[in-house]
Amino acid sequence: MPPTNILGIFLALFSSASWGGGDFCGGLSTRKHNQYAVLVISALAGILILIICTLTWPEAFPAWPAPFWAMLAGLCGVLGLGSLYKALSMGHAAAVAPTSAVIGAAIPVTYGMITSGFPKNTQVIGFFLALIGIWLVSKVVGESNKVTTKSLALAIIAGVGFGGYYIAITLASPSQTFTPLIISRSTFFIATVFLLFLNRGKLGKAASSPVVWFTGFFDVGGNVLYILSKQFTRIDIAVILSSLYPAITVLLSCMILKEHISRSQWIGVIICFTAVVLISI
Repeated sequence: MPPTNILGIFLALFSSASWGGGDFCGGLSTRKHNQYAVLVISALAGILILIICTLTWPEAFPAWPAPFWAMLAGLCGVLGLGSLYKALSMGHAAAVAPTSAVIGAAIPVTYGMITSGFPKNTQVIGFFLALIGIWLVSKVVGESNKVTTKSLALAIIAGVGFGGYYIAITLASPSQTFTPLIISRSTFFIATVFLLFLNRGKLGKAASSPVVWFTGFFDVGGNVLYILSKQFTRIDIAVILSSLYPAITVLLSCMILKEHISRSQWIGVIICFTAVVLISI
């Protein structure tokens, strides 16, 4: 396997770890603060980090249509998270969370197969195992599997939003990293401020919460690492490996919060690691 492909695989796995940490911090934050306030502050935290990175490693403003794809990526991110939060607030998280996660990974993987050609058989098996693992590890312990038509529709929309983000941010950053993300994150920030206002929410103590800020730091770190990874490997490989973040979130919850992990979630974690091996060989 070419060294560049191996580098892309490692970057995608680090992206997964960073996004998993962000989701863990985000989950803690939304227990105490308004969910949209958390999104606003975390988006602002990401923008500040990206500005620092751009000043340290200057990049030219991306040529058209890259800014369009970057803005679209930001809107897709808001669509995904907004729909997911709304669906979760209606209950049935055991079905909603894995549905959105699997669809969010499957769409860009399919796109990658179409644009980059069919991968090796072992990698295809790894893709399917990863989707199964993501489903199992995302299931919320103690929640009912029953789901209403509306919450299922929102879960599907959330998955489409997440999948659209992967594709759009890939098209926005063929050779650049930070400037497309600044455009995307700024669009995300403006949209989340609008959602906060629409839902009559307030920032409250979220603005001074270190955990909320770390949510944004980890999230933007995952984005940067994902963009770098897909510059060294196929988009479907970068997507599926970086989409294993629910396993990281579950493991962090177990180690730090001492939360119970169900047998099916442990099986999902093992399947995810097996998928990594198959995709990497």
